Amino acid sequence: MSDARLRPLREEDRPELGRIYREVRGEIGSSVDLGFDDDTAGERVLVAEDDGGLLGFVALWVPEDFVHHLYVDPRARGRGVGAALLQEALRDVQGRAWLKVDATNTAARAFYRRLGWEEEPPQAGVVIVRAPV
Repeated sequence: MSDARLRPLREEDRPELGRIYREVRGEIGSSVDLGFDDDTAGERVLVAEDDGGLLGFVALWVPEDFVHHLYVDPRARGRGVGAALLQEALRDVQGRAWLKVDATNTAARAFYRRLGWEEEPPQAGVVIVRAPV
């Protein structure tokens, strides 16, 4: 990864992470019913930043080892930000991490496959993806 740094969420990050959340969800055609704050409530959130600002975030629902969100600002893609966020978020996971992805989100599915994650067959338009063993 470039010069990005990973760290826990700070309160002052919320507006910019909300922008990234809305932009990426809109880009993939997902609704933005709740917003960043409500949709990450109670989750462990890590952010990636560089000298230019925030690059993305990952939100983990720790009790279930569930990666609820992984979003990278479109301007920061291809720099290893998503992989670094995911690796850091899973450092303390006790079980086998998993996530859900829309079956039509081919870019996200390809990203997780490149990292060795395993897909289950799609059901109702959603694919469960599990971290490598």
